[in-house]
Amino acid sequence: MKLRLPSARVAKRVSLTVVALLLGVVALPQKAKAILGIGDIVYDPAALAELVLQYERQALQYTEQVNTTINTLHTVENTLNHYLLAVQQAQYFASKARWLALSKAMWQETAQNVVGETAVWNTAINGSLDAAPQAWLDATIGLGDPSWINGQPINASSNLADFASVEIADSMGVNSLRTLADLRTSQIQSESALQSLELDALDTSDDTNVQMKQLNLTAAGTVQLIHSEDNILNALGYSLQQQIVSNKPMRDGIAASMRRNSAMYMYQQSEPTGFSSPTVTLGSYIAP
Repeated sequence: MKLRLPSARVAKRVSLTVVALLLGVVALPQKAKAILGIGDIVYDPAALAELVLQYERQALQYTEQVNTTINTLHTVENTLNHYLLAVQQAQYFASKARWLALSKAMWQETAQNVVGETAVWNTAINGSLDAAPQAWLDATIGLGDPSWINGQPINASSNLADFASVEIADSMGVNSLRTLADLRTSQIQSESALQSLELDALDTSDDTNVQMKQLNLTAAGTVQLIHSEDNILNALGYSLQQQIVSNKPMRDGIAASMRRNSAMYMYQQSEPTGFSSPTVTLGSYIAP
């Protein structure tokens, strides 16, 4: 809705017309004769000039009043336009059910438990952080007495490399169990908050759809999304660590094979291997 107001040009044109008429009166002869012999009409230039000045002042006042009225009307027009825009922005959808989305919960772990090997596992992976170390210990094979590898050189023993792989896998396994347990616990705790946010977002009442509350809903949804993304990043981080653990034995196996080949080559270069001295060759041979 737009208001059409008279412009200032119209008011100025009226003022100039009034001034022109008054100047025309001033230009009359200074003295007029009697009409039909009845008395004398005396022309007083000073009185007429004062009258013209009064008329001119009144014309300027009328011009100012017209300009003031035009400015007031412009202000009213702008106020009305802002009001109409605010009314348009305050409108909301009467039906929001078509935007309803569904989320899936994580399945609870129910691994089969024959003799107790996964009894603590199910408890740990479904939300118990403290049960994770014992759950991993019960479900895996222990390393046994490690004294037999004492004295073997680090970075030169395949046995120590395999031992390290198991130790790293144990650490990552326990932390992965804790991460999954934390994710399940967080999802359960966040479910009520998500449901409340969804109810408010889909509500069509006037009280919930005011601008400030809608902004608060948007901010709350953003915060919940950030927390969800943080949980996903944690899970991806432990997934990457699991890949490292899986790749390590393959790498160690290849490195051990190459190390044996290197030792055999060096032995061949430094020890006699001809048929003339089989006793010396076999007697001095050391397995790499």
